[in-house]
Amino acid sequence: MLARSLRVQRKNCIWTDSSRLCSHGTQPGSITSSPIEDTNASQIRRQGAMWCRACDARLSRGVRRIMSIFERFLGDPLFANLTLFEPTTQTSKSVAPETFPTKRKFIVSDQPIPQDVSDSIGPVLTNVDGLAPQEISEAVFYIGIQCDSDALPVLRRIKQHGGTFVPHLNFAKTEYRFVNRLAHNAMVRTWTEKGHAVSHLHTGIHENLCEALDITRTVEGDYVEIGVYRGGSALTAINYLDQLACVGAPCRKAWLLDTYDGFTYEEAVGSMDALWSGTHRLYGKDETMKYIRETVMSDVSSEFELIAVNICADDLPLGIKKISVANIDVDMYEATLAALQKVSPLMAQGGIIIAEDPTATPGLYGALLALDEFMTSPAGRPFYKIFKGSQYFLIRMH
Repeated sequence: MLARSLRVQRKNCIWTDSSRLCSHGTQPGSITSSPIEDTNASQIRRQGAMWCRACDARLSRGVRRIMSIFERFLGDPLFANLTLFEPTTQTSKSVAPETFPTKRKFIVSDQPIPQDVSDSIGPVLTNVDGLAPQEISEAVFYIGIQCDSDALPVLRRIKQHGGTFVPHLNFAKTEYRFVNRLAHNAMVRTWTEKGHAVSHLHTGIHENLCEALDITRTVEGDYVEIGVYRGGSALTAINYLDQLACVGAPCRKAWLLDTYDGFTYEEAVGSMDALWSGTHRLYGKDETMKYIRETVMSDVSSEFELIAVNICADDLPLGIKKISVANIDVDMYEATLAALQKVSPLMAQGGIIIAEDPTATPGLYGALLALDEFMTSPAGRPFYKIFKGSQYFLIRMH
């Protein structure tokens, strides 16, 4: 959206037939009221260049806002503080370089390190693979790495060879996109490449989706999503499947099921859950499916299939034989219960049903009731329910 906005703004950064410099959403004459014949060419060029620079600045700010949620150490300069303070005992402990007079010091980080920090501590490395075991044993490593999955190989090698490490002194609870590099990459792709094309970009929802796919990476079965809407969560799921395939995990197909025409079917019209009837209509079934296929999913690699389904009345597609992850996001009581009942027999042992809507209460009380009824039914007994903040995980135990 940002890039498209910039193109629109630059396209409009011209002199129009009315001899005024016009901008997107700006009335002619708001930048200059001089007719073109009264304005020399250099002034025109300057004003055009100024507007284009403003467009660039606006784009840059927008990109920075989007990317800021993927920066773990934003506003927290690495190694600016090297003193641990214990408020209970009112004592301090320094881990500054002079604390280790006999050891060589290194910084290990994938983040920009200011020159003055490097000068005060030591050279910056992205990993310790190039160091000999003796070099590691005789060194102390100051470590601040974006994702925990990238930090673990460094920590293991330091431990293996008897080295010492000092972590960046930040003890805030982390989030899954900073735990798992593959999740970080998948979500960055969704936010930056297709964020303008989808909706419901809630970091917790997308993180939990990635975590479920990671937990089940060795579980047999496909990914099934019931309730696709504009395809935001489906895109992150497929981006994550692409990431897993790059590291050698078995390929999984994604089945994306929805009416693609909102809550217009008979069960929605007659539902006791009165909120949803007639809502969630987009562009009509065919155009919505085309939009998701050609716009949202245009750059993915993993196999996927969009199928128009009324989950209350229709069976699951015959091609779905076994499911490793089922993501259910259909809001309404009847649709949620039907989805749970229809996917549960196909869930592999260790597979996960993600129930998104029952956490959004009171607005989604219908989905909450459906989940409760499912879990107390014979079909729900093999599943263990875990509250994950923005979703419930139902893990098939047997």
